[in-house]
Amino acid sequence: MQSLLQASMADRREHWLVTGSAGFIGSHVLEALLKAGQRVTSVDNFVTGSRANLESVREAVGESAWALHRFVEADLSDPEVCHALCQGVDLVVHQASVDSPIASIRDPLAVHRATSTAFVNLLVAACAANVKRIVYAASSSAYGDAAAVPATEDHTGRLQTPAAVSQFVNELYADVFSRCYGLETVGLRYFEVFGPRQVSRDDAGPARLIPRWTQDMWQGKRCVIHGDGDASRDFCYVGNVVQGTLAAALVDNPEAVNQVYNLAGGERATLNQLHALIAQALGREHAGLRIATPVYREADPEELRHTLADIGKARRLLGYTPAYSLSEGLALSVSWYVERVLEPA
Repeated sequence: MQSLLQASMADRREHWLVTGSAGFIGSHVLEALLKAGQRVTSVDNFVTGSRANLESVREAVGESAWALHRFVEADLSDPEVCHALCQGVDLVVHQASVDSPIASIRDPLAVHRATSTAFVNLLVAACAANVKRIVYAASSSAYGDAAAVPATEDHTGRLQTPAAVSQFVNELYADVFSRCYGLETVGLRYFEVFGPRQVSRDDAGPARLIPRWTQDMWQGKRCVIHGDGDASRDFCYVGNVVQGTLAAALVDNPEAVNQVYNLAGGERATLNQLHALIAQALGREHAGLRIATPVYREADPEELRHTLADIGKARRLLGYTPAYSLSEGLALSVSWYVERVLEPA
């Protein structure tokens, strides 16, 4: 994937702003841009991001590429910060947000400020600085309780949390700014993104099970599966997300901008299948590792049974085709955890 990105940007030098660059997805976007020889300003306030992620990027790209990067520690809820960051910028990749449903229920004002207020500040600043385009992280939480499988962009359901509302509000603001001010925007509804640098959290979705289960299996513990294990999700390797995000930033088709897209793997796996695939990947890393059978517990009755993204629109207008299958992405992720995170077995 990196060689394709480098080839597509070889003759195109831009000044990029990446927000949330110390986060899981944001750090991978930053890494891809620097490897492609792009000039990047990035920002994070370290509420959920990690300095270790930035150090991982620096190690991955080397000092000459890292010299093209300027990092700013700041909060986008301050409009002056956004105005300063956007000066001289051509393209923005906005990854900064709060994606925790539980945190948003506990403190909706804080989540609104970090997600919607920050985004409006960024839109206003981008317009003032004549930024060409903003590609922003949206969320599959926009589908709420909609049961359609696969999910298409024009059929959403009743939103379930303040975090989902804030992220959907960003889609509305982006649409209005494109029509009122001529700012090009592209929203990407990420599904269950996983990969290196992701950490497990109790207040996040099924993708966060991957680092948790990897660690549990490595330590000989039994993984906990809620329900019968036949619930399914559209898991998407972070390399696919980077590919689609940069395609959205660089697409020249006028019909492709000022749109919202599903960005996912386009295939689903059950939790039982996910458990088996992680076990297989760990077995390749450590042939003698014994994997304990999972334990099944009661499922959340409010949780959707199945999710799957229709990625036809992204294929058609962005040229997006996932480069990594679920099994390929898991192999890369598990290898990273074994090398960087887990204690020797």
